[in-house]
Amino acid sequence: MLIAPVIHWDVALFFKFCSKEFNSKLAPISIDAFLKLIENSPTLEEFKQNFDGVIDKLLSHNSDDYIDYVNR
Repeated sequence: MLIAPVIHWDVALFFKFCSKEFNSKLAPISIDAFLKLIENSPTLEEFKQNFDGVIDKLLSHNSDDYIDYVNR
């Protein structure tokens, strides 16, 4: 997981490529989206499930839609 103030398009594209190429759970996420993820995850298991949702969004949406999602 990369946490940054703002996620740029090329970073999202790189993480999408690496996630698919290495069959791993990698995703860039903005600080605000990360804080919301923590707020909505009272347990570690829920955090893992919610983070899997972030990864699914990265892999199933185009990079522009993903950066809109994590940067809003």
